[in-house]
Amino acid sequence: MNEAVLSRQRVEPVCDGEQDMRPLVPAPEDGEGLNYNNQRRITMADSQADGRTLAERYVTMMNQHDPDGVDSFVAVDYINHNPLVGDGREGNRILWRAFFTAFPDVEVTMEDLMVAGDRVVGRFTYRGTHDGPLWGIPATGNRIEMRSIDIWRTGNGEFVEHWDELNLLDVFQQIGVIPAFELGN
Repeated sequence: MNEAVLSRQRVEPVCDGEQDMRPLVPAPEDGEGLNYNNQRRITMADSQADGRTLAERYVTMMNQHDPDGVDSFVAVDYINHNPLVGDGREGNRILWRAFFTAFPDVEVTMEDLMVAGDRVVGRFTYRGTHDGPLWGIPATGNRIEMRSIDIWRTGNGEFVEHWDELNLLDVFQQIGVIPAFELGN
């Protein structure tokens, strides 16, 4: 069976005015959906399995340091709303080549993943050493920890659109480009 709890999702009312917030879980191996007190049967939808697979391909590409891995999950006409990244597979490939040069030992962890319809939302942590140039900043040898929250829209089994939020201020402080803030003084 796939991982047990993917997210919490609002489902149909159990009785007048109440909402059921039970975990969304996959169907058991025997194919029968789970049934809570003869209420609503909840199973993993195909879109959730596909979104999870795409996010796992992203993590694999990152941890294998393979910018060509984008071909397995990014649409040719992918739209990226991050101003540092070009659209399409090639825009992604260019970003990841530069990122892997800057952080050749980067490791990525998927902290959370939620899938709803055609949206996939993930929270990721990136850890590595700044051993190459990053956007014109020479290597410092400093260790970094970067976090992202990524939102993708899926279509035809691929990511077709992307929004993200990155903690680049922290990254620039960790590599020494921006001084760390001393809060409370």
